[in-house]
Amino acid sequence: MLYPTELHALKFFNFFIEILIILNLANLIKECIKTIFLNTLKINNFRNHKSFEIDLKEQRTIVLGCNGIGKSNLLESVEFLSQLTSNRALSDKDLIRNDSDMAVIIGQIDFKDDLRVNLLRKGSKKVYVNQSLLKKQGDIKNYIQSVCFCSNDINIVKGEPNYRRVWIDKVVSQLEPVYVELMKRFTRLLKQRSHFWRSESFQKDLSSEIIESFDTQMSIISTRIFRRRRRALAKIKPYVEYWHNYLSKS
Repeated sequence: MLYPTELHALKFFNFFIEILIILNLANLIKECIKTIFLNTLKINNFRNHKSFEIDLKEQRTIVLGCNGIGKSNLLESVEFLSQLTSNRALSDKDLIRNDSDMAVIIGQIDFKDDLRVNLLRKGSKKVYVNQSLLKKQGDIKNYIQSVCFCSNDINIVKGEPNYRRVWIDKVVSQLEPVYVELMKRFTRLLKQRSHFWRSESFQKDLSSEIIESFDTQMSIISTRIFRRRRRALAKIKPYVEYWHNYLSKS
């Protein structure tokens, strides 16, 4: 017997699948990203889940349940495992269960690669592939990619420009994992430059050499970032143009 909320979820799922078929998004995914299967998922102290493990043997899995039991949290763990970010949390620490100092997400990919993310309340997250710590965390996207659909996606169209920039960053980071490291380096340089600009040492010597050094490094990295954004947009441009013309009848 299905509860009313479960019936609504099932109806929405069927409607959503029909929309995906109409938009033919499968072709875009096949061209840009290879097919990857998440075989098992295990989470500990993630959101409201103290311990949860599931075998994903089928190609399609529907999660049904009453409100508040953690269905969205389960999907969020998959998103975080593949993208190392969450569309629902301002900080990684928000994902850790209140009575714990660490949350763990473990997944097996294609019955061969074991992925693990440790979220620490004190310190930064740790990412492992086959028990080996990744120096470049973004490399985990070489093993798993995912596409997250949520109600907030309407902001990509109707919201402020920042929503579109965040969406583009997510798309590019999955198509080119090195993009994540480039963004981190650029952000780090920007913070260091701003800190030095406000520091007493800069006010004393009034030298622009260090600032120029920051600007040079940021210019090089921003060029690499721009190239990767342009390549990603070039890949999705034909689909956007086709469906825009189809929907607008022009």
